[in-house]
Amino acid sequence: VITCTNSIRLFPQRVRAIDEMHRVLKPNGKLYLLDGIYSEKWKHKFVKILRQTKFIQPRKKYLPRSSILSKSYLVIATK
Repeated sequence: VITCTNSIRLFPQRVRAIDEMHRVLKPNGKLYLLDGIYSEKWKHKFVKILRQTKFIQPRKKYLPRSSILSKSYLVIATK
């Protein structure tokens, strides 16, 4: 399991960092990437970053409004 919480926006090479996380996953491993959506601009940028990664089909979703982190994306990807 690899987790990355509220830090991907700080990485200078985001796509490369996510691809590296994916590379080191063992078969059937999971990557949990959680990041807050602070603005519409960041939301669109985050989605664009995910499209550029090597993930075949990451499942991204907003967390429920009842969650403490309601304005966040949770991305779950497996290898």
